[in-house]
Amino acid sequence: YYLYSRIKETNLYLNDMLESINNGILATDENRRITLINKNATAILGIQKIPKPGLPFRELLPDKLSAKLDELFETTMVNGTAPEVIVQHHPYPEISVTIGITASLLKDKTQETIGTIFVFRDLSVSKEVARLTRLDEMKSEFVSNVSHELRTPLSVIKSYTEALQNQVAEDDLETREHFLSVIDSETDRLAGIVSNLLDLSRIEAGKFKMSMSDFSLESLIK
Repeated sequence: YYLYSRIKETNLYLNDMLESINNGILATDENRRITLINKNATAILGIQKIPKPGLPFRELLPDKLSAKLDELFETTMVNGTAPEVIVQHHPYPEISVTIGITASLLKDKTQETIGTIFVFRDLSVSKEVARLTRLDEMKSEFVSNVSHELRTPLSVIKSYTEALQNQVAEDDLETREHFLSVIDSETDRLAGIVSNLLDLSRIEAGKFKMSMSDFSLESLIK
């Protein structure tokens, strides 16, 4: 009874460890019949329930995915392992996931080959993280560029205003008029940047409205 209890505990421990792995695991014998599969594999592959041991994976998986596993199986049997391949899989209607699949030989304690083990990684989450990271980088670049664009006209306005106050004589109307013209131009430029930022904010909020009107294409070209 004690030995039976220990064996049962060990099997439960190994099963819990297998199920705790984030990746999908599918093991087959040398005839490509499933000997083991964890719940993460069924979730990634869209398998409704865990199949009984001994079922060929060709009878469980779609033809395209089965053909890819066949290729990995053959490569593994020759080389001992197979590099990761990326496939698009449709576990459910209108749902597509990117899966990374690797394979390696499964051996017993005497180092005799008894099958192959496939590891499935759902890369969709990784791709989403990469996308969000890139969006964050683009946002930082955008803020940096906007800061530069705002700083330029502000610096010009500040410089010309100080010059008017401290360096240009009150009776030098020509110079004063030129400086005021530059300040006016840079103010318009600054207002344009702010207006574009407000438009961008409205677009993100879904509140941007376009004003449509007819115009002459000929006049636009000219």
